[in-house]
Amino acid sequence: MRARLLFVMIASGCAVSAATACSSPDVALEGQAKKATQASSVTISMFDKSGSELGSCSGTLVAKDLVLTAGHCVAGAAKWTIDSRGADATSEATRAVTPWKAFGSDLSHPDHSDVALLVLDTPIALDSYPAIATSKLADGAKALRFSRTAASAAGPASSEIAVSSMSKKGFRLDYAAKVDKGGYVDTGGAVIDPKTGKIHGVISGVGNESGLLHIARVDNFAKWITKATSCTSATSLATRTYGTSSGGSSSGGWGAGGGDWGGYGGTGDKLDGGGSSSGSSGMDGGAGSSGTSGSSSGTSGSAGSSSGSSGTPGSSSGSSGSSGSSGGGGDTSGAGSSCPGVPTCEGSDCPGVPGGGTPGSGSSGTSGSSGSDGTNGGGDEVCPGPPNCPEPDSQACTGAACGGCGGVAGCVDATIDYGSCASCGSPSGTGTPPVVR
Repeated sequence: MRARLLFVMIASGCAVSAATACSSPDVALEGQAKKATQASSVTISMFDKSGSELGSCSGTLVAKDLVLTAGHCVAGAAKWTIDSRGADATSEATRAVTPWKAFGSDLSHPDHSDVALLVLDTPIALDSYPAIATSKLADGAKALRFSRTAASAAGPASSEIAVSSMSKKGFRLDYAAKVDKGGYVDTGGAVIDPKTGKIHGVISGVGNESGLLHIARVDNFAKWITKATSCTSATSLATRTYGTSSGGSSSGGWGAGGGDWGGYGGTGDKLDGGGSSSGSSGMDGGAGSSGTSGSSSGTSGSAGSSSGSSGTPGSSSGSSGSSGSSGGGGDTSGAGSSCPGVPTCEGSDCPGVPGGGTPGSGSSGTSGSSGSDGTNGGGDEVCPGPPNCPEPDSQACTGAACGGCGGVAGCVDATIDYGSCASCGSPSGTGTPPVVR
């Protein structure tokens, strides 16, 4: 009898103090993770060079001067305003890096990661910042999605979703989740594991054909993001043009943006991952060897460095046959001379070497009087339309005709509603006009 009474008393105590001593450790950890990510969530307003607003996205502070968001909220914009409810503060950003491009359409891009880092002009201090996951979530795993329910919402709020890999649906770099149809599409916010509080993805958009929420995985970029969080405070960041030369012109290779750019500076200038010499081709942004420019005086371009890893030689073309100098060696230091460095995808699901080049190699430019192309360029090629272009979503393809499901096994979405989108060329879920930069 006394044992039964003791059991009832203990049970009653748990009922009364369920939120304290008798609460589940998992529930307590979930609450902490939710609170921490909520505090680090921000709203991002995007602007073009003229100062006109392009719309807004969500994002997450991962360091006092870095915001993780979607690549389509960065590519095509020139300036950003960040509003943090957690710190009751605002900041501007005029520098950003992403592997995404300003494609100029709402086509899907199965071989591109829709992730980006914004570098704040003025730091925003919090007690702590979310960590980046280094491994994939299991299919069916519970996750928390942080997004706004309307453009006018004060900030992102959390909702529970179940995520699964999209590898068999044509998007090996994404997770998928089911969402209600017709809702406001807010992108750029974090998707976290509530058990650990680590960020596993960034909301990319909603597939127009499948209706699935696309979530860009960040585990493939964990090393880059983690390194960036430690280097931005101590490193002087420089905004430079990328992949240009005097004389024979050239276009960059992968760099930090997978094209002839390595990110965006405040005036719309592009941020590279390292220096390049006059007349040099677009360099690999520090992840490998550079390509070489075409020579215009009969001299061959010099060979790219062979000590980099996974970098792609940039392509080059002589525009007028006027004394363009040979391509210089690529920066092989990994992050180059700027921070947050080159966004390098590392993992078994990452695309092959961007632009079809050989890792860590570079060939000489072709000699001749007309400044002909380098032989192993691999840089961006504007696609006028099939069949006169590279693979639809190859790293060498740029422009509104690139992307979609062409040649991608199992691809379920040829187009995606990216919400407010600086890099798109069709109306977004907010009803804003097309933004083509």
